Amino acid sequence: MEDLKGEIAAELQPGTEETNVEIIEEEAMDIGRVQWSAYKELFDYGFTGGLWIILIISVLINLCTLSVSLYLAFTLANRFKATNSVKSSQDQEA
Repeated sequence: MEDLKGEIAAELQPGTEETNVEIIEEEAMDIGRVQWSAYKELFDYGFTGGLWIILIISVLINLCTLSVSLYLAFTLANRFKATNSVKSSQDQEA
């Protein structure tokens, strides 16, 4: 297995995308699955910080939609309760 790694490293220049893909494919064939550290390394090569910006923006958007949904849910629930109590009191008076 070490000979195969040496051949791949000799054929491809270190640090290129092809090298990284070959190493990940080789690791997957060798142990049957890819470790999380290999995925992290791949994302580090590909995004170099951009991935964190995308994740932060995604979390902010989801928090905003959640807060609007909760606000509307509680506001409308209270409004319907108030409307029902007014109608029931009017029905009792009549």
